[in-house]
Amino acid sequence: MEFVFTAFYYLMQAYFGLIVLNIILSWIPFVYNVGFFRFLRRISDAYIGVFRGYLTIGFLDFTPVVGIILYEGIMYLYTFLINSIFA
Repeated sequence: MEFVFTAFYYLMQAYFGLIVLNIILSWIPFVYNVGFFRFLRRISDAYIGVFRGYLTIGFLDFTPVVGIILYEGIMYLYTFLINSIFA
């Protein structure tokens, strides 16, 4: 059973990497003309799209930072709960 929780944790880590990669790529013009990057954006916007547009200053959108901080908090709680269950 511990294997399932560990595998889910690593899937969450991989998804976090995709989110960060999408945020970095959003600064590069015309990158979403490539099919892989459109797919990457579609996958990561399932989570980060919820936060977009709420904290903007000029043309800069800082709400993905809020999404990343919340995601890291969820990852920390998940790790804490799993460690307390299987310790």
